[in-house]
Amino acid sequence: MILFFNWKNLVKESNNNPIKILEMLADFKKQDKILKPGLRNKLIGNSYLLNYEELFADKSTDILYKYQYLLLAAKRDYSLFKLYGMKSLPLSYYPDINIGSIRTNPLLTVTNTEITFKYEE
Repeated sequence: MILFFNWKNLVKESNNNPIKILEMLADFKKQDKILKPGLRNKLIGNSYLLNYEELFADKSTDILYKYQYLLLAAKRDYSLFKLYGMKSLPLSYYPDINIGSIRTNPLLTVTNTEITFKYEE
């Protein structure tokens, strides 16, 4: 399953609080969950997650690693996935990413050319 969301608005509405971001995204994916007025429309966007259930079910991984996962996943281009099946984030598109800060994230695999996402392999 694919979950589409608006990363920019998610960060804004949560005051960039990683815990709140995950809570809001978890609530957003539940269609029957009542959100504050107008929030559901604000959170609809072009960023996407594949197999998001596994990410939300993961209770052992630190919240900041999950935040990094979401931040980087939000940078991907859905059209590249749709047309070519590309699930990773090409590093050539974002040379400013600090690789050292994400190398220890157990949810990400970093190579010389791309970042892959554990729950989307």
